[in-house]
Amino acid sequence: MFDNRAEAEQVQNELRSLGIVKDDAGTGAGRGGLYDKSHPSYRAGAYSSASDRGMWADAGWDDDDYRLPDEDRHAYEEGVHRGHTLLTVTVDDQTAARAREVIGRSNASDIDTKSSSWKSEGWRSPAAGAVASAGTTGTADRYYRRDTSDSSERYRSYSRNDIGNGPGETSYKASGYANEAAGNVKQAVGNVTGNESLRQAGEAQERKGEGQRAEGERRGDQGNEL
Repeated sequence: MFDNRAEAEQVQNELRSLGIVKDDAGTGAGRGGLYDKSHPSYRAGAYSSASDRGMWADAGWDDDDYRLPDEDRHAYEEGVHRGHTLLTVTVDDQTAARAREVIGRSNASDIDTKSSSWKSEGWRSPAAGAVASAGTTGTADRYYRRDTSDSSERYRSYSRNDIGNGPGETSYKASGYANEAAGNVKQAVGNVTGNESLRQAGEAQERKGEGQRAEGERRGDQGNEL
């Protein structure tokens, strides 16, 4: 969050010169954007919801930024209402540290200090889920969680949770490990007792678990890219 657009653009241009922000990246790693009152989807005084993403609803982007925790997203929106400019950038593991270094030495504002000041003046952000509509989880943390260990007074870092529709990375990996373990036990018992059917069933269950774990890894890689 910057006091003015010029400061935000300066940091964005530095990230672009390093190849961290790519104008033609579309969705995925390397994407980055600015939000202020000049944004085409900005609505004075309003906050985003699942059915109306407000200033996050840029036709040239997907809607991932909307999926920040409610408290954080509304604080950013309040800053924009007050004339500040928000810079967002989506990075992968290889570029995250460099992006944090660039933003960390910039003139970015301390959003925690600012939001505390706004609250002392009487501002109250919408309650978690209060602006959600049908089709959302209604929870404060939809897809992204804040990485407190990788955040500072200059920036906040977020990582993607399990991808929204259907079982995600964590559930696939957990099921995979469980099936592999159970399959190994069946094979061991089958070998000891001479039960060939049990041994073969154990092999099949182990292979199923390996496939589930691989799918979890794939979904994790996909989440990192987003």
